[in-house]
Amino acid sequence: SSAFYRSCISDGSSNVTLCSDLYCNGDVPDNWINMSDNLSSYCHSLNCYQPYSFICVLPLEILWYLIYWLFFMLSWIVLPLAQSYVLAGYFSIGKKLLRALIENAVFYITLLIIVVILFLYLIVVEKLFALEQLPYIIATASNTWGLFILAFLLGYGLVEVPR
Repeated sequence: SSAFYRSCISDGSSNVTLCSDLYCNGDVPDNWINMSDNLSSYCHSLNCYQPYSFICVLPLEILWYLIYWLFFMLSWIVLPLAQSYVLAGYFSIGKKLLRALIENAVFYITLLIIVVILFLYLIVVEKLFALEQLPYIIATASNTWGLFILAFLLGYGLVEVPR
């Protein structure tokens, strides 16, 4: 129903009341499958109503961004700090937290240096860098990193789990 409603809205019909996607009011003829025009052009002349299953785009977009950044923060900040905190050999909370922060700072500084070197390589040697390409380069690097970690962890799991 949502696809029909979106089609109806995109047609710019004056008969369309604000609704989800093209959800006609039930006045579809018996032979609508055999019609030469598609259903959206037929429903263009009908009033369309928002289906019950309609969800606005804005709340979904906000929810997607919230979940994305929450998992980003968990996977890159909270969980590495928690892992380093647990593995620290100190007995006091302050020393364990300081050790975890130092270990993660060293890791992230090393990672930052590697990324800067790779970007300089792209700029100087390959001449592939433009400001418009930055989101694509970041997405590609992120996917490559994820696939590398996935392959590494799967390979490690295939060897370690049977032991």
